[in-house]
Amino acid sequence: MAKDLASYGVRVNTVCPGMVQTPLNRRVWQGWHDAQPPEKRKSYEEWAGEKVRTVVPLGRWQKPEDIADMVVFLSSSRANEVTGQTINVDGGFVMHW
Repeated sequence: MAKDLASYGVRVNTVCPGMVQTPLNRRVWQGWHDAQPPEKRKSYEEWAGEKVRTVVPLGRWQKPEDIADMVVFLSSSRANEVTGQTINVDGGFVMHW
């Protein structure tokens, strides 16, 4: 799309969020938690902290605001020369693999 629309002055980019803490994460934890024997269960905070430190080099969850900030930047005149890009806002998750 970026190549096809560039001659019209339209920029096309993709933002790929990383591990954003949402209600879905809590449901994943709940499923894991319920399947564990009592001695192996962890609180959501413990489980989530370990999970994110294991797979995200920056060691923290991304926030919805982090994703929104990138979208705002790409929508601004400061990004006038950015098109055809995929930008990962993921704390280094993709780089980690």
